[in-house]
Amino acid sequence: GDSLRDLKAGLEMDCALWLVKTGKGARTLVAAEQDAESALPYATQIADDLFGAVDKILKGSAAH
Repeated sequence: GDSLRDLKAGLEMDCALWLVKTGKGARTLVAAEQDAESALPYATQIADDLFGAVDKILKGSAAH
């Protein structure tokens, strides 16, 4: 996702959490670094964009 709200929804559904820096993602990342209440959930992974997230996910799957 690109927002803290997206990540919290994923956390509730026990999903792997990915923040993409496109869209609102860059702002979300800055807010997380500046404000404890906006901190990213534990184990959130970060990618430059959706393609980058998918690439990392698929490469991780190939290793198993």
